Amino acid sequence: MKKLLLILLCVPLIGFGQLTMIPDANFEQELINLGYDTGTPNGSVPTANIDTVTGLELENLNISDLTGIEDFTDLIYLECEGNNLITLDLSNNPNLESLHCSFNKLSCLNLKSGGNQNIWEITADDQDVLLFICVEVDDLAYSNNNWISNYDFSFDIGVSFSENCNNPCSNSPTLV
Repeated sequence: MKKLLLILLCVPLIGFGQLTMIPDANFEQELINLGYDTGTPNGSVPTANIDTVTGLELENLNISDLTGIEDFTDLIYLECEGNNLITLDLSNNPNLESLHCSFNKLSCLNLKSGGNQNIWEITADDQDVLLFICVEVDDLAYSNNNWISNYDFSFDIGVSFSENCNNPCSNSPTLV
């Protein structure tokens, strides 16, 4: 009997969907409002409900953590202005084309996804901190040549690009 119980405990549960952790209740509540989750915030959302989402508008919702954004793998457009984000790691979102993340508290922005050549618009200015000085990118030369002095790209004065900013969201595809 003990062997049977042990064997049953070791068998993986097949047929149950994968969940994406969403620790920020305000972020999850908006996913509920948008129909990607049901009920009340419980810290997770079915991955199958979000992995084909191409656009998210999350502005002015008092969100401080976008953990879970890495499973929005088809994301093309992200609007998250006016929140309390400190770090934003979009390294698992290679289809991203447009990002609006102004009016946060960003000290870390990682765009190193293998898809920076797809991005045609970024607004990441007016951060409420003086620590936001490095944006992690795929190709330093490309970003310098295409994003600086381009009116479709807005960053605070002093922000530069690097292939390794050596900050908390560097080389970390799931930290947001």
